[in-house]
Amino acid sequence: MEWIKEHQAYLLEEQTQKIKKKFEKDNEKRVADGEKEMKVTELNERLEPVKEMEKKFNKENKTGKVEAEGKGPTVEKIEAAITKLEQRVETMSLQAQDKEDNKEVALGTSKINYIDPRLTVVFSKKFNVPIEKFFSKALREKFEWAIKSVEEDWEF
Repeated sequence: MEWIKEHQAYLLEEQTQKIKKKFEKDNEKRVADGEKEMKVTELNERLEPVKEMEKKFNKENKTGKVEAEGKGPTVEKIEAAITKLEQRVETMSLQAQDKEDNKEVALGTSKINYIDPRLTVVFSKKFNVPIEKFFSKALREKFEWAIKSVEEDWEF
């Protein structure tokens, strides 16, 4: 606590010295330019921020709490950010679960190996669904015989 008070006193003294030197230089410049010197009241106005800082330091020392300067994020913004992050975590975990669940299932295998391609073609023609929705270009070339040989009323 002692060190903090010494440091605060040092900061206040340093600011005061800077302001006084600036005031003296400004006065010298005005005299060199042939203008009037500034009054002591101007110096007191310039020292006002130092007095405010001293009041702030005294208040902090009494309460033991340091007030943050400037604008920080509001509670609402932080809560909104947390909500967004929770939603992202939820969607990513669902995607990871889906990926894990589908690892062992080859979704196109039954379509190619176990279902007669003529059944898929009949369904496609009967319900006006483009065959491209069911078969890739390679499969359309492979099952071209089924596509050409089957009509809408074909039965297995």
